[in-house]
Amino acid sequence: MKGDISRGLVLVSATAFLTMMGLGVLFPVIGLFVRSLGYSEASVGVLIAAYAGMSFLFSPFWGRFSERKGRKLSILIGLAGFSVGFALFGLADTYPEFLGARILGGIFAAATLPAIFAYVTDVSTPEKRSMSMGIVGASIGLGVVMGPAFGGLLSHFYGYRTPFFAASALGVITFVLVAIILPESITPALREGIERRRKERLVQGHSMGKLALELSPFLIYSFLFATAKMGFESTIAWLIADRFYPDLGVEEVEHIVTMKVGLLLFGIGIVGILVQGGGLRILLRRFSEHQLLVWGTGITAVSVVVLGLSTHWGVLLTAAGTLAVGYALSAPTFTALLSLSPKAQGVQGEVQGLSTGSQSLGRVAGPLIFASLYTQGIEITYILAGFLCAIALLLPVKWFPRKSETH
Repeated sequence: MKGDISRGLVLVSATAFLTMMGLGVLFPVIGLFVRSLGYSEASVGVLIAAYAGMSFLFSPFWGRFSERKGRKLSILIGLAGFSVGFALFGLADTYPEFLGARILGGIFAAATLPAIFAYVTDVSTPEKRSMSMGIVGASIGLGVVMGPAFGGLLSHFYGYRTPFFAASALGVITFVLVAIILPESITPALREGIERRRKERLVQGHSMGKLALELSPFLIYSFLFATAKMGFESTIAWLIADRFYPDLGVEEVEHIVTMKVGLLLFGIGIVGILVQGGGLRILLRRFSEHQLLVWGTGITAVSVVVLGLSTHWGVLLTAAGTLAVGYALSAPTFTALLSLSPKAQGVQGEVQGLSTGSQSLGRVAGPLIFASLYTQGIEITYILAGFLCAIALLLPVKWFPRKSETH
């Protein structure tokens, strides 16, 4: 059984890596690509938000689906939607076609992440939960590292559309690997426990809305943190282009800035991998998940403001590095604390669906807010992102349980 668990964790981590690599290829490209076609910054925000909006709406549904039909089937459906959505986006010529591709992809791709995190919860003990989430987080980080660098290179040599077809191809490859190799994590005993817990909740009158209310501090945190994170991700290409290369033409921006953004995100991802892949294990020997989440959120708040105010490459790169540390400390510890909440026991798929949905809502709000705000000034954009992180910091300080402090 132990060998099966290890194999499942490795395979689902590989799935997370390939999925996030495919998603990451668009970050250095989409803003400049859509801008080059004559559309406004706000329209770019709508495209990014549309994908996340569908994830917000459908993640809770897919979370319940994974409880009933299995994590593996949910992951496969998500990968299929991911691949089709990116292929259609690469083929699109008009704004409605771009928007339709993002909406379609977002609806079905929303099935992937809740199932992945629920899978990790299925195959790991509570004592190893943060470490297991850290492994998946490092895999996601590696995908985020490779994706932007890959996307920047492809765009540099082959044009803006190529990265979207590459993302689709990665989705197809991952789909095949999951279909052939990944074992289902819900055993008969686990399924019996899930059904028993669901019946108990029904008898007690607990609905999905009641569960969301019970977990509201976690969901509000994930919304605020994701919104702030999108302030950086949705505008960083414009920041570098406008602050460091203001005199470049469209063609020069395509060749120079996309490469710079890809390398910057590559560096951020490398730092995240080092923290989640090894550093987190060391830190957890001395500090609790709760303490690391608080520190990670605070570091993120300060770093994103400094990044937005930076006018020199050295300051920007330093801020980006500390931002990566903040991300890497916050993400796995948050997911671990959520999964260990008493309210989450027996309904992990639904809980992870709600969490993914709240993060997706942040990814909707983030591009819409920050893409429009960016036209009013770079500084105010990043100050607001830091302010949202500071508000989010109050939630773990005041309302998150501190169970893990018994380490």
